[in-house]
Amino acid sequence: MVGLLFVLTASLLPSSLAPQTPPERRATEVAVLGGLDAPEHLVFERAPSLLLTATGDLIVVDRSVPTVTRVDGDGALIRRIGAEGEGPGEFTVPHHLGFIGDTLWIVDVPAMRLLRFGPDGAHVGQQNLPTIDYGFPTTARTAISSLLDGGFAVAAPGGYPIGVPGRVQMPVLHGTLGEKPPSTEIASLTVPNGLRVDGVGVFNHRPLPIPPVFVPDPYGRGFAVLDWDATQPEAITLSRFAANGEATSRTLVPHRPVPLTPEQRSKLIDDGVAFAASILASARRSGQVRDSDRDLVEAGLPLSDHAPPMRSAFIDRDGRLWTQEWTLGPEAEWSVLDSDGGTLFRVVLPSDLTLETAGGDTLWATRLGEFDEPYLVRLSLGRIGQEDMPGSAAGGI
Repeated sequence: MVGLLFVLTASLLPSSLAPQTPPERRATEVAVLGGLDAPEHLVFERAPSLLLTATGDLIVVDRSVPTVTRVDGDGALIRRIGAEGEGPGEFTVPHHLGFIGDTLWIVDVPAMRLLRFGPDGAHVGQQNLPTIDYGFPTTARTAISSLLDGGFAVAAPGGYPIGVPGRVQMPVLHGTLGEKPPSTEIASLTVPNGLRVDGVGVFNHRPLPIPPVFVPDPYGRGFAVLDWDATQPEAITLSRFAANGEATSRTLVPHRPVPLTPEQRSKLIDDGVAFAASILASARRSGQVRDSDRDLVEAGLPLSDHAPPMRSAFIDRDGRLWTQEWTLGPEAEWSVLDSDGGTLFRVVLPSDLTLETAGGDTLWATRLGEFDEPYLVRLSLGRIGQEDMPGSAAGGI
């Protein structure tokens, strides 16, 4: 087992790890696709997941629709992949997905099946997946989290533990993909409960992402784990693993800690009250709780003194690790790290964009419109040190 918890005190933080100011690159919106009047293949029920292909096309997955589409950079439909059903090449809810070479793989979570499709969209194979047993129930069924080069797979916890109090140590499992689930523990994640209300239960609500964070590489090259100790907040520990499960690097990434303000704490508690209002009202009528909703939520939310260093993270087509800092403001700040953990550059985006995938100087994100209709947004990165005008960024994919 590879230990991921790295205890670090401020006095031990080397001067070379002091937070630096990396170059910033501006992202310019190039295309906005979708909306209520868009072609059928660009009208979504919920914000889709996106993944770039090696040729710069886009795989689009709306999990409320049992099909996957491939579009070009302008949103033109190239093909539909799969269909609804339980037969070969069919699925009900496409979930995890990625590439091994030019083969697209998709996990149909309800059926626990892995489906493979060739570059022309043809179905080329599928297999049933065993459920991962962590020894206690979780809020989400867990099959594999990512398929890796060389016939390997990795599984990480997919939900919160049920009936287990406190922060629970859960393994990241690695192995060959076969009839048996991955079983070699190569890392561990400390998984906290969501909102916990004594006498009522644990709710699937956790407003702050609490590290460690598991980040699979959707192109099969391995995965990363980002760890951070809120009591020693000056650095993030980045551990990267190859497809065969071997740890390839362990790097301290400097981080400038940001205290969680009273206003931010209050908003997070308000959000929790809104989330649990109907359940708490029912519990109060049955005599299970007597305190106010706000007191119950404040006592049961896992909040720290500092904002966590990342809201989300993904590995792009070029192997770069993108991490979004946690903010409540109008802008989202992303740091882009190389394979050694060095910060290549930063990107500041409007907070209404959810960045999904990237390759070269092209970014793809989603955005909700006035009526919560989802849009796809393609952006282009300007070069470091240049004024960014529409169309002046380094070429796309």
